[in-house]
Amino acid sequence: MLNPKTFNVDVNGVYASLQGLAFPLSLAARAIESETLPSHTDLTADQISQLKVTKWSPEDISEAIQRQSKFVGNMHRIGWLDPGRWLDHGTMELSLGIVLYHAWLDLAHSTSLKYFLVPRLDIDLAWHSHQLHGTGYKTDTERLLGQFLNHDDAAAEDTLGNGLKKTGELWKERFGYDYQPPGSD
Repeated sequence: MLNPKTFNVDVNGVYASLQGLAFPLSLAARAIESETLPSHTDLTADQISQLKVTKWSPEDISEAIQRQSKFVGNMHRIGWLDPGRWLDHGTMELSLGIVLYHAWLDLAHSTSLKYFLVPRLDIDLAWHSHQLHGTGYKTDTERLLGQFLNHDDAAAEDTLGNGLKKTGELWKERFGYDYQPPGSD
């Protein structure tokens, strides 16, 4: 999910008719893997006019995709997009990422969301996965944090760097160990 708050506005507004529909994720994944996903789909005039009422412009979408490609590139770099990895090594790393995501949410709660907390890669994967459950994510974060936790990925590199440093300091103070695993940069 590119931006949970914007998604929530769209899903409760322009795209309200999509509520309750399941996204065919497994079909999309199979189409991507088999390279049968169409690269272009013709839209009707009605569909085009509906697209014009959303907050997202083609430029916004293009920029967001470019930002997300960095995340996907990082996942690829560490081998997490290779299904064979999980068959060979098990899912302990994914489970740890989920546990650390819970700790990260605890840190966000304990600091009253006063700081720009930056997740490390395994936590970010768990966070992105949680966001895929739109309404559940909104409900969970409101219950846990007292507000809807947005994920606006448009932060500048220096903001991310400063946020990561601050997150590391707060993490060490709260949990007593380093935020980044040894050897990570």
